[in-house]
Amino acid sequence: MARLSPQFLDTLRSRITLSSQVSQHVKLARAGREYRACCPFHAEKTPSFYVNDEKGFYHCFGCGAHGDVIGFLMQMTGQDFMTVVTDLATIAGLELPKTSPAEGTYRHGDLHTLLDAAAGFFQDCLGQDQGRQARTMIRERGIDDQTAKTFRLGYAPADDSLITFLCSKGFDENRQVSAGIAKPSTRRAGHYSFFRNRLIFPICDQRGRVVGFGGRSLDGQEPKYINSPETPIFAKGQQLFGLNLMDRSVRRPIMIVEGYMDVIASVKHGFSRVLAPLGTAVTPQHLTMLWRYGHADEQELNAPVACFDGDAAGQRAARRLASTALAQLEPGRSVRFAFLPKGEDPDSLLSQAGGRETLHAIIDQAIDLVDFVWLDAVRNGIPRTPETRAKLRVNLASQADLIPDRTIKELYSATLMRQFFQACRPSGERPSSIASPQSRERKPTPWPQKRYVVLLSMLLNAPELWRSFADNLEVIDWHDAYCRSIFHLAAQMIDQVADEETTITAQELHDKITTLDPSLVRALARLREVFVKHSGPQERLGQTFKEGLKQTQQERLRNDYRDTLLRLEQEDSEHDRKRISFLMAEIEKILNEQNYMVTDYTRKFVESPDWLEPTQTSRANVTPLHPQDQPESTAGIVRS
Repeated sequence: MARLSPQFLDTLRSRITLSSQVSQHVKLARAGREYRACCPFHAEKTPSFYVNDEKGFYHCFGCGAHGDVIGFLMQMTGQDFMTVVTDLATIAGLELPKTSPAEGTYRHGDLHTLLDAAAGFFQDCLGQDQGRQARTMIRERGIDDQTAKTFRLGYAPADDSLITFLCSKGFDENRQVSAGIAKPSTRRAGHYSFFRNRLIFPICDQRGRVVGFGGRSLDGQEPKYINSPETPIFAKGQQLFGLNLMDRSVRRPIMIVEGYMDVIASVKHGFSRVLAPLGTAVTPQHLTMLWRYGHADEQELNAPVACFDGDAAGQRAARRLASTALAQLEPGRSVRFAFLPKGEDPDSLLSQAGGRETLHAIIDQAIDLVDFVWLDAVRNGIPRTPETRAKLRVNLASQADLIPDRTIKELYSATLMRQFFQACRPSGERPSSIASPQSRERKPTPWPQKRYVVLLSMLLNAPELWRSFADNLEVIDWHDAYCRSIFHLAAQMIDQVADEETTITAQELHDKITTLDPSLVRALARLREVFVKHSGPQERLGQTFKEGLKQTQQERLRNDYRDTLLRLEQEDSEHDRKRISFLMAEIEKILNEQNYMVTDYTRKFVESPDWLEPTQTSRANVTPLHPQDQPESTAGIVRS
């Protein structure tokens, strides 16, 4: 390949109108002698991206993006320098310079060829004695030789032998600097290797050509991971690891993970459509690539699933991706979110027994972007005052405003506002008097809020609980129609299994339910998220469920007692008197089992105003999800 002179590139730029190329990707509006638009490289509502044809550059005053027509197209399309220049030369009617004898030094100067040679060198070093530490690391992570070969994993020596090797192949040191694998030394004459004593991950484009490398330290050196610097063929904001190995024929959504090892472990365990950004947040360019390789003819399959850790860092990453995606949404294109148990990533999860099935279940139950926006907005609970509810409503509106497509924006606004008004509306009809509390309807609540939601999520995702608590499940009051349907369907499945004296896994239970009623897929996905976040430690699962059942039983008895007592005030009936005595005995029994000390129990129990009003649980807009976090509101009863 010939080197392109500055004179040729200047001629090319002069023959191409910058705005004509930018307008194919961004809607431009005339602003004096310039054009302006909302920046395609970051989410914004007020235009700060300007294009100047006279000077031949674009600039964003919001994120600082700046460059010429070549740089713009490289960043927008993810294509390398020569591909963009070749396309522009065709448009401009220019012929690329021919290779001349004087350029013989660069007969092997193509950067892809150079980097491919470097990748081969790293692979050879991994198999030698000097690569022992790197081999130990990948074996400890469960990577076999075939997987290492598939990903062309390698080892970068702690010296500058790579530079010597490449020079022997005809690639001079200046060309190695251009490829990002050598750096000029400030301490001595010459250059030094950019990657030293690191496990190497070659990064390839969609055609399988090496465009850069990632390196993981082996000796505790910081930073833990480094990537090749920006080059004419490599920009980490436009590349995705694993793209060259992705199976485009499989009708499954693309899975977005966070790191190299997550991709490798996932591919090893049969996930053939897994990609990862290179240590950066997912960019608009990444989303464009992900949608390009999705299935445009099937909307559900053209929504890549972002698989993040369930901890605070994972939530922040999901929040950033949601904002980026909202600003890029188009009809039929979206993203979905799946969250792993706290402290787990795909690599660690897949190393566990049953990890593959668990990850499949988590991906299949991913939530839609609109649901994530709502759940993230109310992650601290539904606000209770008009002022804080107004703030929530403004926040939801601002999220919808990020969407450029008018139709999608209107639908998002309608969906989010419907969830807002459902969550914040008054709790049922206002009773005409205190004498008719039984006419009050229970307040519909958004997912996830109530204790019964957590209990159902535990039953579905830990089916062994059915066997232990089968005789006590009738105390749970399913306030939600979806919960009620799911519970009854699951109970049927469990009964069938019990008759056959076999066991059933959580995934099998989910599959059977969705087969019987496909409309419950989204509800099951949300229940999975509730389980992952709020079920507590695995070793205390049974105890946590037992505590939740006890509190549910106590709450139900209290509501029944209150309603009966108020009915007794209206019409003194023998039946209600007997019912009061029975309920008081049952409640006292539960309290005694929970180690409460009862003092002057009957008098305070009957006279306490807490029993004449809705309970704390039904009165609050939001209750804690974990049973241990439920508030105690039993008047006149003191824990011993």
